[in-house]
Amino acid sequence: MKIRIASALLLLFWGSLVCAQPKEHDLKQSLESLHSLSKPLIIYVSADWCTICLKLKSEVFQDPEVSKFIDSHFQFSTFLPEIYRHPIRFNKTEYVFKKRGIGLGEHEFADFLFSKEILIYPSVFLILPNQQTISISKGYLSKEDLLEKLQPFI
Repeated sequence: MKIRIASALLLLFWGSLVCAQPKEHDLKQSLESLHSLSKPLIIYVSADWCTICLKLKSEVFQDPEVSKFIDSHFQFSTFLPEIYRHPIRFNKTEYVFKKRGIGLGEHEFADFLFSKEILIYPSVFLILPNQQTISISKGYLSKEDLLEKLQPFI
């Protein structure tokens, strides 16, 4: 019986290490409460079909050190511009999902983040409490690179 309990506890502990990732916050709510919170918001821009995005999520964001660092100093939201349908109000502007054919479309907030340039998946943006938007990366980046780029903002 003691072996079963010890095994179960070990499995739970191991699972929490393997499946660690930053606590997800709702994007719309995070943007609305940005002024009242002292933590900058990390926006991870991704697509459900993007294999490099899955690699970044599994190799970098699910790393226990990265997850702990982000949870301690930032809010974290994943943004899927091709799927996210809710209007977003940010900096006195409302951004909405725009249909571009049958079952296709893209959220205008992505145009804002990318400054009307081509969307690159995955990308990471940082929005400071004063609403300044900073591009951290466009494309894959390593755990070390992410931590180094975020360090100045803690």
